[in-house]
Amino acid sequence: MCHGPQLAGGKDPNPDAPPAPNLTRGGNLGGWSETDFIQTMRSGVNPSGHQLTEFMPWKFFGQMTDDELKAVWLYLQSLPPLETTK
Repeated sequence: MCHGPQLAGGKDPNPDAPPAPNLTRGGNLGGWSETDFIQTMRSGVNPSGHQLTEFMPWKFFGQMTDDELKAVWLYLQSLPPLETTK
């Protein structure tokens, strides 16, 4: 819901939340590796050194197994690259 219906970016229902990023290869994830993605979910810090906000439940996702996170990564990589939704 937060990242939009096509995961190309969106607005969280919480009015205090910042816009959620594009999770397709058309967004920043297009330049990430699987290792970058898993490390971000574990640490809450993305490859460019940006701390994920408290609205992103990375602590929850960081508890997933490596295989589970790899499956999420593969799913995101299977999506067509879309332009970021404003």
